[in-house]
Amino acid sequence: MKVLLIKEKNIDIDLKQISEKLNQVCKTVVFESSDEELIFPNAKLKKREPVPKNVMALFEIMEPTLTVLISEKQFKDNFFYHEIQDNILLLSFYQWEDLTSFSKNIGLAYFIADFLSLDIDNSERHHEDDETQCIYNFAWDKREIDDGIKSAIMCDKCQERMIGLENPQKQKLLDDIINILEELRNANKVGNDIVEYWHNTKKEKVKLFFSYAHDDREYLNEFKDYIKIFERNGLVERWDDNELIVGEKWDNTIKDKIYSADIIILLLSASSLASDYIYNNELKIAFELNEIDEAHVIPIIIKDCLWDMTEFKDFQTLPRDGKAVNSWKLREEAWTATARGLKKAIDSIISAKQQSIKSIQDNQKNSKLGNVIESVKQTDTNKEIVLKFLKTYHRWWFNIPRIINWGSEREGFARLKSLSHEELKSILSELERENKVISKPSSKNKNSLLYKAK
Repeated sequence: MKVLLIKEKNIDIDLKQISEKLNQVCKTVVFESSDEELIFPNAKLKKREPVPKNVMALFEIMEPTLTVLISEKQFKDNFFYHEIQDNILLLSFYQWEDLTSFSKNIGLAYFIADFLSLDIDNSERHHEDDETQCIYNFAWDKREIDDGIKSAIMCDKCQERMIGLENPQKQKLLDDIINILEELRNANKVGNDIVEYWHNTKKEKVKLFFSYAHDDREYLNEFKDYIKIFERNGLVERWDDNELIVGEKWDNTIKDKIYSADIIILLLSASSLASDYIYNNELKIAFELNEIDEAHVIPIIIKDCLWDMTEFKDFQTLPRDGKAVNSWKLREEAWTATARGLKKAIDSIISAKQQSIKSIQDNQKNSKLGNVIESVKQTDTNKEIVLKFLKTYHRWWFNIPRIINWGSEREGFARLKSLSHEELKSILSELERENKVISKPSSKNKNSLLYKAK
């Protein structure tokens, strides 16, 4: 399923970021955004508003399953959105600021979850009942949009109806909806904008600082080519003194860059070891930062020298076995081996940064999700893993196939994939006897049970 997003000019919505991130979150739905701008000539939107001519050509090129046209004009009948043609929805954010404190970015993500829900099953909508926070209810009263976004949930009745459909494609779509709703809940616990939340939790680039003797500039330039792929993939941000700007106070700038670096790379040769400036202004700082775990120091031996009679004797050097780059028969092999060694260090730092970000998020949210995932241990029994999974996703009902297939893809719960249906059924029965889990028959298939943490 492909969803195309297009908006009117000057609407405060970041379609590019929303599309890119939702493509990471979803496995069945593919999102695309267009730079083409909508132009609606009328002051108010009609229920069967014609598609603007400047957009029609996009449908033939992109062939979307669903197109969402986004406007800030008011509908004549005051609804959020209408289907104006088959599989073309017109969404209005008219007077959005009067209805909620949430941004239009988070509103669009919520509407997308609602559109997808209707694509699974458009047979029922709540009317005047108590399920005001269910995604199948909010559109009946625009004043309830704020509560709907805060909760970002599908009620038990609607979950059961969807699971009971037992259509593999619809189940995959339901998984995507759950993932979007989880993102919304995580985002609105720490702010009112989902794009800002994604921005604050994105991978930080690893900062590389190169220290070298100017006699060895040839080697620096060669190695830059081998790590260019790391820069292109957004893994690293590289700095060496070639980046200095004319007129800049170079001594202060160099020190600032060293202190902010994650990895300090030292190109070792007799020239670099002999340089008093490098030793006093770069190496000493590098050793201090390494000692207090503020930076990794990676020596790269480019020419044979007495590096093993210096502080570097205690460091892991590159290339492997301390063999200088210029002594390899093929220098390309030396640089390739060095780049691979550097990549391992980069991956380690990225992993540590992500863990740090996750800890901050968990502390900010103080959420049950964060606490449970953090408590999952290798020593946990299968029974403990199943219970922790159901407690983590306590808002949802699950049948056995979805616990194994969807659950095993969640952080910390990969082991669920190894459970057989019979083994999982036995575990769930035991948890139910212990009054930790509840179950009920599926309304569509009486032979299938749905489970939920109590």
